[in-house]
Amino acid sequence: MSRGKNNYNIPSVDRNIIHVYTVSMEKIQILFPEPVLKKVRKIAEIEDRTLSELIRRAVDQWLDRTSISGSKVHSPEVPVYHCGSILIPAKDLREAANQSRLHPGL
Repeated sequence: MSRGKNNYNIPSVDRNIIHVYTVSMEKIQILFPEPVLKKVRKIAEIEDRTLSELIRRAVDQWLDRTSISGSKVHSPEVPVYHCGSILIPAKDLREAANQSRLHPGL
């Protein structure tokens, strides 16, 4: 067995029958921004799960929603909205955005 790989027996319960199957896992390193990592650690603590389990489940859910066709990954369709045309010239957009932020209700 290569370094960084572990075999885990993971039980699966189905109508009072316990199935045990072996899954080979490989250790990897992932970098997260500190604010994201704090949130994920808090959720793991609340759900009484390990950080690794929480991240594996999130990746599994993402993979379930994503289909692989050939070598290209197709993500689910992102909703697109048409909200009409822009009512002011592009050169005035920055000023209009700042004006509404400085004077709410205009």
